[in-house]
Amino acid sequence: MSPSAPSTSDAQATAARPLQGTTLRRIGRVLQPAPAGVDTLAGVPGAAAPPRAVGTARAAAAAAPWNGMAPLRVFIVEDSPVIRQNLAGALEEMAPVRVVGYADGAAAAQTALAATPPPCDLAIVDVILREGTGLDVLRALRDRASPVARVVLTNYALPEIRTQCLALGADRVFDKSADIEALVDYCNDLASKPPATGAA
Repeated sequence: MSPSAPSTSDAQATAARPLQGTTLRRIGRVLQPAPAGVDTLAGVPGAAAPPRAVGTARAAAAAAPWNGMAPLRVFIVEDSPVIRQNLAGALEEMAPVRVVGYADGAAAAQTALAATPPPCDLAIVDVILREGTGLDVLRALRDRASPVARVVLTNYALPEIRTQCLALGADRVFDKSADIEALVDYCNDLASKPPATGAA
């Protein structure tokens, strides 16, 4: 089950305290293997998976201001439905984030992210995908000089992978098993800056 959406007051209180205890255990669920047939996030045109409606309460909470900050629009490139769902829930609970869509393969991600104006402020990209790799997605964003910020979230954060991702334009490379809190911090920091892309 994905984390429930916080109220605005709950979100503000959460932002004021360090991640610990139940929160860290909840975020850790993004590492669970994906059972077949689980998919509840919203798709966007060009994404591999068909569109799904985000729950009304969760969407309203994600769209609400977070300590005065507009939500950061995030697109997730990840082939595991359960990881997508739990990552989205964790980020929307712990940072001013609104997940606007996803893709589970490189071609679908490239199609979605090539839209004008860009569909998101930040793309979170896994390396191993259903089709192609996250490196293909990073290369396409770099070659188009896309204004979308991009980071990598992977189980394969080896030095050579980090080097390749950074060379292809990734801002940061995060390890799924150790860097979720750092990813949340990155999203909070990015949301506090003027947006590089137009509003959705």
